[in-house]
Amino acid sequence: MISTQDIRLSDYFSHTHLILICALITLIIAIICVIIVIVLSQPKKTKENKGLHNAQNSRQYWQQLIKKVVQEYENNTISQDQAYSRLASICRQFATSMSGEDLRAYTLSDIQSMPRTSHNKHSVDLLRQTINALYPPEFADAQFNTLAQDTSVKQAAQWVSNLVERWNR
Repeated sequence: MISTQDIRLSDYFSHTHLILICALITLIIAIICVIIVIVLSQPKKTKENKGLHNAQNSRQYWQQLIKKVVQEYENNTISQDQAYSRLASICRQFATSMSGEDLRAYTLSDIQSMPRTSHNKHSVDLLRQTINALYPPEFADAQFNTLAQDTSVKQAAQWVSNLVERWNR
């Protein structure tokens, strides 16, 4: 019969083997820790609804925003300058939503220098024309600029509405 005293661990493994096994286990644990740190340090990815059924891709959603600006202006809740600024912002937000490219801070110059492809040419031109039309009423002094004098919030809202309806059609 075999006695527990007869079995020696050193018979089966030398001290060198034990050190190598411990080092290997330590290395595997270190690699796992590094992988966990890398995975957990990545920013959380949120799913963006860029499909056609996304509420912000609905033309009706954008038309409601445009109407809200006109109503707020007519109710004297916002000034004429604020209305033009909001309409220009709606244009940029709409273009961002539809194109997938962040255009919210684009100036007219940025829009004019955007690359035009056969796919986006019509939409980029519409955006450029609409923002260009909104610039005088939004920024020019109506005392010295006839286009700024002659443009109404309703007319500017119609330009933005036209952009929404004609985008990529």
